[in-house]
Amino acid sequence: MKIYKLIVLTLGILLLIPAQAQLLDYPIDTINGTAVYRYRVEKSIGLWRISRNFEISQEEIIKWNPFLRERGLRYDETLLIPVKQRAIPQEVQAVQPVLEPQPAPVEEEPVFVPVVEPVILEDEPAAPEQEQIIVDTLEPDTSLVRIGMLLPIQAEVIKRDRFMDRFYDFYTGALIALYEAQQRGQRYELFTYDIGKSDIRLQQLIDSTALDNLDAIIGPVYNSQVQLVAQWAQTHKPYILIPFSSSVPNINRTPTLLQFNPSTQSEASVMAEYLASRGDSVRCLFIKADEDDIPQSVKWMQQAIRQRRVPVAYTTVHQILADSLVYDLADSVENIILFNTERFSNLKAVMPYMLDAIRQGKQLTLLSRYAWQNETIILPQLYVSNMTAHPEWQETAYAAAWNHYFHHSRADELPYYDLLGYDITRHLLSVLPYLRHADASIADSILARKYQGIQSAIRYLRTDSLGGYENQNLHIIRQ
Repeated sequence: MKIYKLIVLTLGILLLIPAQAQLLDYPIDTINGTAVYRYRVEKSIGLWRISRNFEISQEEIIKWNPFLRERGLRYDETLLIPVKQRAIPQEVQAVQPVLEPQPAPVEEEPVFVPVVEPVILEDEPAAPEQEQIIVDTLEPDTSLVRIGMLLPIQAEVIKRDRFMDRFYDFYTGALIALYEAQQRGQRYELFTYDIGKSDIRLQQLIDSTALDNLDAIIGPVYNSQVQLVAQWAQTHKPYILIPFSSSVPNINRTPTLLQFNPSTQSEASVMAEYLASRGDSVRCLFIKADEDDIPQSVKWMQQAIRQRRVPVAYTTVHQILADSLVYDLADSVENIILFNTERFSNLKAVMPYMLDAIRQGKQLTLLSRYAWQNETIILPQLYVSNMTAHPEWQETAYAAAWNHYFHHSRADELPYYDLLGYDITRHLLSVLPYLRHADASIADSILARKYQGIQSAIRYLRTDSLGGYENQNLHIIRQ
């Protein structure tokens, strides 16, 4: 089953994209009297999107590249695509995409249904007994669910910013979660709004009232866009899941906001509590790097550690480069190294000195960040995260489904954004049928149950008695 089939199964998809109306920046040849582009297939793009970008049908592309009929599209291969002779500019508007099916091969490929275990929500033992009984006896609302996606997929862009691939990958994982929900009998309509990086597009969408009838929204991504949606949500009812930002405006005053990424305060508090529980067996060493503006996350961590009276010492990168580190480290305790920077590049100069200190018998652990896990770090690390190692059987089943629907390689850097989209969407779909008519206390109990996805751990707790929810399923990870 190709990607266009999966999109059709989502019942309703609305893309907000501008039409291309100009000669594109690709090499052009003339073959048998016809001008054709020589286009190299980019990562995270399918045949339908290529046909939209070049404003010709999929059948026309296959006609010029007959091998596509036999084995499909492959990353980095060159396609011949006829140059559109006439383009009519159009205003940016919401359009219903016309999906032109690809010709079927001689033997229709079998429909693959991934075997994935049912969603398991762990009961929270601390919940009041009577309230827990009520939650366990709730009947799900099986009526149609309308879900909106506000993501910067940038479907109209041919030469895409590689940074943007994470949002496309997120979307592919979300589609698999939606397809599985449909296979389980859940009824929904999906409306996807490709809002790019523009606040203007989002504001136009809000003003058009297109979002007013949705039951839930996933997105947006950028802080300014999150602020717009958070303001709008104060007077509207759908649950709004913010997947990327760790700072959500108005969350303390908007009861339907769900913040997946924990705040820097929450992460600092969890780490500081852990270090304080170690007593005299640990000591923190703050190392000042050449950083003009100290990140707020570092400030919160310093404050949280001081408040819990964890032993602390201080030094600088310049002092370490003068061979002082071995003298700055305490004996017979674990030295937790914390830098005043989020830039891994600022740490590299002192790495050899840290390794040398370990060789001299010092106990040294780097207070790391999940974002650094793609770097080569051969030091002991300690960090706080809501990402966890995923069970191999779940990864295998998910990967089989992903490879079946999409025809390019999955990203190989942490976090896996397709898994992030899958986990977040799957959890939201599992709780929505119970939240639609639940009062505040029951909603609290439903969202407070722990959920373990393939990659993500989720447990939403209220930030305030009148506010929304923040994911608090955090773990201390050593490696």
